[in-house]
Amino acid sequence: MLATQREGNRRLTETLRPVRISASQAEILGVLAGAGPMSLSALGRRIVCESGSPSRTVDLLVRRGLVNRVQSTKDRRYVDLEITPAGSDLLPMIIEGVNRLDQGIAASLQPQERAELNRLLTRLLGDAEALAAIDLRCGPLGAVAAD
Repeated sequence: MLATQREGNRRLTETLRPVRISASQAEILGVLAGAGPMSLSALGRRIVCESGSPSRTVDLLVRRGLVNRVQSTKDRRYVDLEITPAGSDLLPMIIEGVNRLDQGIAASLQPQERAELNRLLTRLLGDAEALAAIDLRCGPLGAVAAD
């Protein structure tokens, strides 16, 4: 599993090299673009690339002008994170790179093999935080279509 993770990270890093962001940064931008402004703790529950709090990665994205900290619309005592126009401008390139990577992986497996892999990964992850983050963002991994 560790070798697969390392290879996946290597491929994703190479895919994202033209936009000069890491896999963790790309994931955060994607979550904020898809779900809208949210607190750091809500973001932390939705990401898979980083363990623990994503605060250092968010700080870097803020410094680069890709994410803003804004006053929460629900409670003025809190701060939410939102993607900036500059961050949104990177999304097509991120999506294209990730899709290219996904297509390469998918091409190596038959549809029923992909469905079986999702089922097995769900079982292996059990109640891990990463599986909870995937479920929160995408729905149950085991229910992912085998297309």
